[in-house]
Formats: sequence, structure tokens, C-alpha cells
Amino acid sequence: MKRIPGNLKIKAYHAITSEKVRQIGNSYKTCLIGGNSCAKAISSHSVPVSALKTIAHVGHVYTFQSPTYDELNNIYATCKYHPKLLGIKKASTYYGFCNIHDDSIFSEIEKFDIHPTNKQVFLFHFRAYSRTLYQNINGDIALREIYNTKIPFGQESIDARLKIASYFKPQEAAFLDLSNNYERMKLCLEAKKNPMLSSIFIRINCIPDVMCSAILSPVYDFEGNFLLPLLIENELDFCQTMSITISKDSTGGFILLSWNDDDILTGSFIKTFIKSGFDFNRLIAIIFGNTENFFFDERWWHSLDDERRNLLMYFASVTFLSIADLSQDHWQLMYRTLVNNQKKYVNWQILSIDQIKG
Repeated sequence: MKRIPGNLKIKAYHAITSEKVRQIGNSYKTCLIGGNSCAKAISSHSVPVSALKTIAHVGHVYTFQSPTYDELNNIYATCKYHPKLLGIKKASTYYGFCNIHDDSIFSEIEKFDIHPTNKQVFLFHFRAYSRTLYQNINGDIALREIYNTKIPFGQESIDARLKIASYFKPQEAAFLDLSNNYERMKLCLEAKKNPMLSSIFIRINCIPDVMCSAILSPVYDFEGNFLLPLLIENELDFCQTMSITISKDSTGGFILLSWNDDDILTGSFIKTFIKSGFDFNRLIAIIFGNTENFFFDERWWHSLDDERRNLLMYFASVTFLSIADLSQDHWQLMYRTLVNNQKKYVNWQILSIDQIKG
């Protein structure tokens, strides 16, 4: 971390945290199923490498990686988060499971075409969820390491340390919710029961230029309406999430959205997605602004004009802007911009739609 200059303010702490998450992510290798009783977790792809190959250029795809200090300052200055190339051997990987569990759990969505069956829907959902849990484990470890870092006298920022400390409680609450949901899914796997999730499976006419295995916690619906007022007070204590998988199999490209039908927020989001006529362009904008672990074709990216690229880079920057600048509601601004600047990002045509109610 020697490249961090001067007085370590809050923004620098964010940059150090990003670096720590990356470092810890390469060293934490405990299987999320068997724990220490298993062999070390392997590096496995949440988006199959066979799919990534189809959007790779010279073996690389574009994605948003943890920013350095200078890159983070550039995000704050320009409100643009620039993507970088990443080799497909590393893209979408995480150390979630040992080799035995990784193969036994996910073989049905790795080695067979997607129809989808209830089991396949659950496995895609479980994969996206397990990666999010893994990232949260790393994030919690990183936060504590950063908070306890011994900074040379005269370079400490009390405000920054207080800011980092303020993350612990919401981080712990989110992590507890993720852990509880993950444990329930894990029990279903062990009992060989596939919980019924609601889902929308869409076959498209091409290889998707953007691929992902992501979790979305919707706070705004597809039309930009704020969703939290729909909840009663005690429901605010629970995380309502849905998974988004965009990938391909031997048949072609597909989009899979899955969620718990009892969740009010995800259900409202899905209703407005359907009402939009399954608007893929707005879905792409929402993915850029609200998720991570998505990857895209370099050639597609450079085929977009400056206005569309700038919008997508702005959407991707909002997570950082919302942390550093509390004077504005950056999420609300993002959705207002998204709704008022409808752009065409992809040219995907629907071949078929399968909807399952959980």
C-alpha cells in the first residue's frame, strides 16, 4: 500500500479496502459446504469459461475491477468508472467450493443444456448467492484488517476510522442475513430438495454481449419507483434478493431471473420488468448500476458511442459516489437518469419465454 500518498482520508481507506478484498480473495480458500473438513476450495467460474470464450477478444473480457487509489479519485472527479480487461481464466472466479463439491453441485448446469428444470433454476440461484456470500466474508475480513491497520503517527484520519467503524453494524446485519439464507439453501442441497423459486427464463437469438452471475437487491423498480415504502416495518430487517444469470449453452444465449415469490420488493421489480416488455436495454443499465460480477465483449463496448458508454460508466460509479458523498441521494439520481435517458445497448431478440411461479 506504499502508493497511497499523504494523509489517509476516507477515500484512501476505500481504496485500501478494495485492495485488501482482492488480496484476501486470493488467499481465503475454505469450502463453503464442508469447511475445513474438505480440501481447499478451488478457483471456479461463476460464469462458465466456455461461455466467456464466446465474448472474449484475445482471451480477455471487459469488467469493473477493484480500483486503485488514483482510479478511485478519478471516479469521484468524473463520475465514471472505467472498465478494464481481464483474462477469462480469472474472470468470474471465486474460491467457493472444493473440487468434489464444485463438480457434484454444479454439473447439471455446466454439462447439460438449460431447459430449465427446477433444479437448474435453484443451482444458478445458489451459485450467484454463494459467490456473494464469499465476497461478503472477504469484505468483512478486509474491513477489520483496515480498521486495525497501524497507520504512522501524523497520517491517521480519525474521521476515516470512524467511517470504517460505522460500516461494521450494517455489514454484520447483511452478512447474517446472507448466511441464514445460504444455510437454508445448503440444507436443501444436502436433503436433495429443490426449493421452488419463481423464475423467468428467456431464450434469445444470439450470444449475449454481456454475461453475469449476479445478485440484485432491488430498492427501485424497473420504472424507477422507490420500493421500500411497500414494506411493513419488520420486513425491513430482511434482505430481499434475486439472482440474474446471463450466459449461453450449446443451444444459445439465455437470461434467467429467479427470486422468492414471497418477497414483495423483488416481486414488484419483476412485475415492472414484465410490464416493460422485457426491456433488455434497461436491464443492462440496472446490472451496470446495481450489481457486480458481470463481463462484456470488448468489441461490443467499443461499438457503443461515447454517450452510451459514459452513461454505463456513470451507473457503475454510483456505489462509490453514494459512499463518499452523502449530500445527495445518488441512487435516486441514477434511476432518474436511467429512466430519462433510455438508450439502446443491445440488440437481443426474444425466441421464447418460460415463467415459473414458486
